[in-house]
Amino acid sequence: MTTARAARLNLVLLLLQQVANFIPPLLVLPILGRALQVTDFARLGLLLAVGQLVSLLTEYSLNQQALWRLGQLPVEQRSQRAVASQWLYQILRLRGVLWLLTLAPALLWLHFFQQASDLELIAVALFTFSMVPLADFLFLGQEKLLALTLWNLIARWSLLPLTAILLHWQASAAMAVIAMGACYLLGNLGSLILARYRQLWHESDWLKPVARPALSNLLREGWHYFLSQASYHAYIVSVPLLANLTLTPTVAGLLIAADRLKNAAGYLSFAVTGLLGSRMAKASDPDTYRRQWRASLRWHLLLGISSSLGMLVLADWLVHLLYGPHFQAVGDVLRWLSPLPTLMALVSVLLRQRVTLERSPAVARRITLQGVAAFFLMFYPFSVLFGWRGSVVTLWLTETILLLLAFWALRRARPFPSLPAAGA
Repeated sequence: MTTARAARLNLVLLLLQQVANFIPPLLVLPILGRALQVTDFARLGLLLAVGQLVSLLTEYSLNQQALWRLGQLPVEQRSQRAVASQWLYQILRLRGVLWLLTLAPALLWLHFFQQASDLELIAVALFTFSMVPLADFLFLGQEKLLALTLWNLIARWSLLPLTAILLHWQASAAMAVIAMGACYLLGNLGSLILARYRQLWHESDWLKPVARPALSNLLREGWHYFLSQASYHAYIVSVPLLANLTLTPTVAGLLIAADRLKNAAGYLSFAVTGLLGSRMAKASDPDTYRRQWRASLRWHLLLGISSSLGMLVLADWLVHLLYGPHFQAVGDVLRWLSPLPTLMALVSVLLRQRVTLERSPAVARRITLQGVAAFFLMFYPFSVLFGWRGSVVTLWLTETILLLLAFWALRRARPFPSLPAAGA
């Protein structure tokens, strides 16, 4: 298979994985909309936000760090099973420790300040634990994505029957979170077992005397990745949490219901960011680099604009189809959110790809932190003064700030970047 055909195949497979990640959560919305009230959606958003923040801290961008480091090795070393095995061993150890350290304060906060029930605490614990055994970098590093994609399609679609069964047993936000946790645990454990079956790792390689990353190095270097990448995702998943703290339960439920649709649309662009960004980094000459980033821009804009137009034009129909007639007020919120998938797509290609490569990861990190800090400073006063409209305007302003700072940084960019060191 030619390099161009392989690149197209991997891009299609990554898009299919995004379908596996986001289409089932969309199809499960009719089950949630007909089993839960609007205020239950506010509770669901709160529990998921806490779980996703703990998962981000636990992941610590270790998957991206492993993928980046393995990509810098010579091809003959990159394909050695012992090298990948020891990366996996160190990452699983570190993620287990981080999970224990971050889960405890999250559960205490939910128990004492949000009066979470025992079932809700169990749901959050299961959801966060399901993210620990993540080993996607083993497949992505060697671009062997077919088996992983097929398994993810099977695992993610299990969300539908799991949610239907558990909500029939007890219609509550906690049961919906338990269904999601069980689905993710099935997918991630299955991927780990599949990688073992495909001989991408083996526990006998964990003690072989080859260079492996020390935990201290993973913590130190992961901090740079975490600040630049996970901070952006932290701001996205914090919207339901902040909505619960600043809005009434009913209004927060409407915003969270619309925000779930926005995220499903906006995250489509993330499917191509990693793969096309890595191909930009591997470009051997200026012309190839320009072709790669223009192709990346076309893909991002195609996905972003299509999602935005779909949300704007089909808002009422989507809400009626997915949530049912009791959630029709969500349509107005969704229309206000419609510009965001396009803005998020532009941020992906300009900030996380071009600024990272043409300036440095440190510049991209500073820009991201500035934008995220502006979001947290703006959200409370805008939401208190203007309700959910103020919350949406805060999201617009955050993405716009990130774009403007990225454009400003690119004014001083190198015409053809040499790949900067990680964490620079």
